[in-house]
Amino acid sequence: MQSPALFRAQRTAQRLLALEVGSESDALVAVCDRLRNHFGALVGRQGFRMLLQRSLVISRKSSLDLKKFVITDSGAVDGIEEIASQLTPVRIKAASTALIGQVLVLLETFIGEALTQQLLEEIWPGAPYVPANLESRKL
Repeated sequence: MQSPALFRAQRTAQRLLALEVGSESDALVAVCDRLRNHFGALVGRQGFRMLLQRSLVISRKSSLDLKKFVITDSGAVDGIEEIASQLTPVRIKAASTALIGQVLVLLETFIGEALTQQLLEEIWPGAPYVPANLESRKL
């Protein structure tokens, strides 16, 4: 069963992915790049790479489509183009949501919900973040 924190984070991930232009795979690359550039400045590229790698390992349990994704030394997601040619946009979106949602859960775990929200708003001003006090409401 999915935890409330993961559910909220995946809702936020869906919204962040929807803000990006291009295909579903382009959106994943854009969101990961923005997160890497912003959080990399705070925790270093290696710190962000480790966060993304851990998120990928955890999210593979719920999305087998992530099995071919690889995190590069620079903290980028590799293998997206290859997988995008094999999957429907719906499956790419589901895999992307699983991965970004897990990144957000780990960020909330490490730095707290308030700081995570603040940092997301710096990256995406007006970002539709789903805070914990709204987890039981329909958005």
